Amino acid sequence: MTRAETRIKEVIPFFENKDTFLGYRKLMDCAIDTQNLDIYSDVIALTDWKEKYPNEEGKLIKRSLEILNRISKIPIDDNNTEKPLVTGSDIIKSYGTNRFKLGPISINVHKGDVYGLVGENWKAFLKGKNY
Repeated sequence: MTRAETRIKEVIPFFENKDTFLGYRKLMDCAIDTQNLDIYSDVIALTDWKEKYPNEEGKLIKRSLEILNRISKIPIDDNNTEKPLVTGSDIIKSYGTNRFKLGPISINVHKGDVYGLVGENWKAFLKGKNY
């Protein structure tokens, strides 16, 4: 089973358990993975419908599952996450008139990674998570 198929299967129980808030967010993630403009349009139309009819939970679930079913028929390639998209070496950031510096750091950013660099109270850390 591909990563995309696994993600799609994980969405269905949210709708089955009427957790439309999280199910809908995960549905949008699956739609984004397709990079298919027709699916994007369907999700946008569903979003408009959802705002118009906020109390129609049953219909929202039905329509969401229909879109999810169409998403499941679109082949989605698992991207190679081994090769970095961006590489940075010996990065330094300096601040203020005293020219306080953070770094040097070196980093490889892979597809699916989320990073944040925080400098607070003269401390810095780098955090990464793959989704």
